[in-house]
Amino acid sequence: MLRPLKFSTLLFTRAIGLDALLARSSWRRDRVLILGYHGVSMNREHDWNPDLYVSQDMFIRRLELLKKARCAVLPLDEALYRMAKGTLPARTVVITFDDGLFDFHQRAMPVLKGFGFPATVYLTSFYVNAANPVFLLACSYLLWKHRERLLPNLPFHHRSTNFKLGTDAERQTVVQAIFQWLESVRPTAELQQQALRQMAGQLGDDLSEFSERRILHLMNATEVGEASEAGFSIQLHTHRHRAPLEKDLFAREIHQNRECIKGWTGHSARHFCYPSGEVNSKFFQWLQQQGVQSGVTCVPGLVSTKDHPLLLPRLVDSSGMSELEFESWLAGSGALLRAARGRNGGRQRDRLITAAWHATVPGLGIQP
Repeated sequence: MLRPLKFSTLLFTRAIGLDALLARSSWRRDRVLILGYHGVSMNREHDWNPDLYVSQDMFIRRLELLKKARCAVLPLDEALYRMAKGTLPARTVVITFDDGLFDFHQRAMPVLKGFGFPATVYLTSFYVNAANPVFLLACSYLLWKHRERLLPNLPFHHRSTNFKLGTDAERQTVVQAIFQWLESVRPTAELQQQALRQMAGQLGDDLSEFSERRILHLMNATEVGEASEAGFSIQLHTHRHRAPLEKDLFAREIHQNRECIKGWTGHSARHFCYPSGEVNSKFFQWLQQQGVQSGVTCVPGLVSTKDHPLLLPRLVDSSGMSELEFESWLAGSGALLRAARGRNGGRQRDRLITAAWHATVPGLGIQP
């Protein structure tokens, strides 16, 4: 019931000129919109997971809307520095990608270069040197691809049964079983890929699409270096895409991630993205001790100087977001409407910010 009301409200704000007024306001000029993406489809991945993927045509259209709205698309470093100094240009936007998937190199990077737009890639480094797809994503994609079939059993499941795959809920049941296996057994990468091959064999799939087109693979070290040389910033996303709640393990994730990135790009990473958007107040001091200057979340909002540097809001774009919604965020009305609704996400973020400011974390100055 809220969605039609939301669209009506957005249409109304546009019709009365509020969007145009906000877009030109000093309030919007003092704020940064950080856009978040994961992947740009190479073979209908946006049909499989519209929250994770957008089509290349849609991504191109998004960049056209940025240009049409005369947004200033800046590198993350520069945007945060200029925000702190009060010298932001009108309608500043930062583009970010999580994980560092191969499709960034193949699909997103050429488009961004064509528009002359910079971007930040938060890279999880473990899979870079592995010529395999990301296991859990590959399992989910495989189940969707063969959704008309029955899966006789799971290689690691305690009982033999036929799993139906026809609906999202049925596939999610299988994915949840796989996730539980990962959490309980902590299998090696080799064992994960063995399980993937066995499951694919039961579905009549030889995984050639994954290997030949590198669906759901990360960029390799050479491609990471090429992205960096092309001007794209490669930043921290942990080594294994996990954020342990133990200090030493967390520090190791950051250290390994940073060392890999420095080896591939020659640059020391100092900006961070929380894996899966999971934030814990324990992380703030640990990140500061590691010299991390900013951390982005998956909580929608515009960034201002009032935000804690390690809890920066970010709009994660998706195939389900309409152009009307997207343009409202460029102008600023999308952020205002969300704040007015006061949903749980906003209240959770407020609690995290309060915890962050009361933690023993000194102010983190953003350096150019």
